Amino acid sequence: PPLDGGIPLVLGINLVIFMIAWAIYLCLRPRDPTFWFPKNKKLRKKKFGVLSFTNFPLWIADVFAAPNDQVGRLGGMYGLLYVRFQKYFFWLIVLMCVVSLPVLLPLNILGGLADESGFAQTTSTNIPARSPALIAHAILTMLFVCAALLLIAYFQYQWLRARGIFQQLDFVNAHTVAIYGLSRSIKTSAELFHFMNLLYPGEVAGAHVAYDAPELVHLKSKKHAALKKYWHEQAVFENRGKMQRTWHGRCGGCLTCCGVCYCASRPVDAQAYWRAKAEYLSDRIRVRQKREMPTTGVGFVTFTECDVAHACKRDFYLSRRRRHLLDACEEPELVRATRARHWTIKDADSQVKWANLGYSRWNILVRKAIISTLVILFALTWAIPVSLLASVETLVSIPVLGPITEAFVDLHPLLQQLVENYLPTLMTAGMIVLFPFILEYVCQFEKPHSKAEFNTSIQRNYFTFILFNVLVFPSLFIGSLSSYAKIADEGFGNFAKINFALQGAFYINYIIQRTFLSGLVRLLRPHHFVWRWLKLRFWCESDYEKQRTTEYVHDMEYRVRFAQTMIIVAILLTYAVVVPLVLVAGILYFITMHLYDKNNILFVFPRNTEDGSMIHHVINQFIVCCFAYELAMMGFFYIKRAFWGMILMGVLLVITLLWLIMLKLWSWRFNHLYITRGSPLVTDWDLPASLLDNAYRHPALHLEEPIEEQLAGSHYADVVEEYSEKRRERVRNEYDFDTDGLEMEKHHNEYDAQDGGGASKDIDAHDAKYA
Repeated sequence: PPLDGGIPLVLGINLVIFMIAWAIYLCLRPRDPTFWFPKNKKLRKKKFGVLSFTNFPLWIADVFAAPNDQVGRLGGMYGLLYVRFQKYFFWLIVLMCVVSLPVLLPLNILGGLADESGFAQTTSTNIPARSPALIAHAILTMLFVCAALLLIAYFQYQWLRARGIFQQLDFVNAHTVAIYGLSRSIKTSAELFHFMNLLYPGEVAGAHVAYDAPELVHLKSKKHAALKKYWHEQAVFENRGKMQRTWHGRCGGCLTCCGVCYCASRPVDAQAYWRAKAEYLSDRIRVRQKREMPTTGVGFVTFTECDVAHACKRDFYLSRRRRHLLDACEEPELVRATRARHWTIKDADSQVKWANLGYSRWNILVRKAIISTLVILFALTWAIPVSLLASVETLVSIPVLGPITEAFVDLHPLLQQLVENYLPTLMTAGMIVLFPFILEYVCQFEKPHSKAEFNTSIQRNYFTFILFNVLVFPSLFIGSLSSYAKIADEGFGNFAKINFALQGAFYINYIIQRTFLSGLVRLLRPHHFVWRWLKLRFWCESDYEKQRTTEYVHDMEYRVRFAQTMIIVAILLTYAVVVPLVLVAGILYFITMHLYDKNNILFVFPRNTEDGSMIHHVINQFIVCCFAYELAMMGFFYIKRAFWGMILMGVLLVITLLWLIMLKLWSWRFNHLYITRGSPLVTDWDLPASLLDNAYRHPALHLEEPIEEQLAGSHYADVVEEYSEKRRERVRNEYDFDTDGLEMEKHHNEYDAQDGGGASKDIDAHDAKYA
């Protein structure tokens, strides 16, 4: 490798791009406040220039100085826990840097191998096999693993305590339980309502059976899309005074039929076309609703009080209480018909994917295994060319590519550094940025039952991809492929020739790329900016469309952010004692990303209201990173012929496994105590009965209104959305979160005084009209 590992070159290129991007960002902030800080209404009303004090230094100071309670109010549970996750591991990396650099750098430099120079001298490559200096590497490894395990235990402690505040703050799902294992012989919601009303007399607001009707859900989605197109064409006619034209007959299904569809298409009036299509789909929905629909074995029961919903979970969680409750039922034949003794009661998710409820857990498990296998294979496919590019020496030895590569790098010495140091990390970082968009479509194949499960699926597969693509396969391949090729001829002694300087330079350059290029993507959000500009420029016609597009803000991708931060922690742990300088790049990464992400949580993205179930997987993934760290160090000590170090790493593996079991038991005990002795920490909203009854009604059951009513506009959906948003706004305004003591203080203000109960009255009036 180059004497400097190519690090100055990569750092210089990224610094230039960083300065240009920051100049663009500072120029754009005052021009479009609704995009850059939509949550800060005070700053949106304030006018300031590009070079003003408010635009640059004061903004950064406000972000870093924002307290935890402000992050909790504006970011929700995920926002608070993510910021704390960054802070905890930043201080862990600082501790590792302070301890390892003064100890390991002198040992590596004075290791005794005269054939190493430059950057390679700072790595463990310079230490000979069976050297006494390896004792320091073993001691620091044990110290870092113990500190990491203690830190993740403290993070789980904060998560469990935070759930007491942020859990069930949504206004409807706190009253609802999801029933799994419901007998498929229960065909109607009235039967389920009658049975639950026998168990909890007068406390049931609504009970609904989930039907296996993906076709109906799909038809309703297509009809809604057709209505939106009709409203859009109507706005075009009102604004421009002319009728738009579309092409009847183009299916757009696949490439093979595009020519046929194009030839068969003919221009028609767009407004009439979308009106006819919406009417046709509405008629199909009416016909399909008359057929008998199979059930999924899932039901939703909504209670008038959230305390009763919690008591229902407790009754079916404890076998003694379940037996007593069902034995006291006045109609024992219903107990047998519903299979209530085998029910599993869970919290109801606020966003259910109704079309996927018909897939069983075993079916979903097989689908998850298929997707995980494909993700690992894709990671391997992408890691091989990256690993080959990281070593020109390996590329030259390939028969076909060798002469081409040699002729290319001989043109200028800088080209070899670009190929070895900049291009591999750029390819890796670029795929890390693009892969979540691929998973948006791939993970649909797993058929998750809710949006929370969908986000968890993306987070799990994304972490699997970057773990293998960034850490596992490059660690095995970079600087090692030539050694693997010689094993058959010269034996396993070639493992000792693995050059850790190549791997260390790759990961330092990768973290620099992630800090500057990927970090700027988080700050500038170019994909959101381009999407918004294109929609305003070429699509929006009505004032409603322009307002919704201007004010729309995407969600914070915590599923991606946790995985990306986790893999950086895994890299820093794995190479902390092998390439100590990687810790310096890690400190720079955490400071920069903390600024970008905290700015987005405070000023940009809306407050997250999910239940925090993803944190459970984050903790498990961190333990996987610890296992990877210990296995990598076991391989390191094998290469250095320090077999006593391998024994110590085996002991650490056992300790980490026991620690994982302890964390699992701790989490289980917390959930057990919450269900058996706790109570829901929610406020009684005094919700209207119609809202509770229809909250979890299957979309296929909603009867079709006359087409004229549908074309007039979706007033009911707008009212419910407005009502929901006002309730969430009340949550934000009504509570002060003391996140250090994790207590909350309620302000005694009445919601009805704020909106006069307008949303509730509109919903009740709509239900009364179309009852």
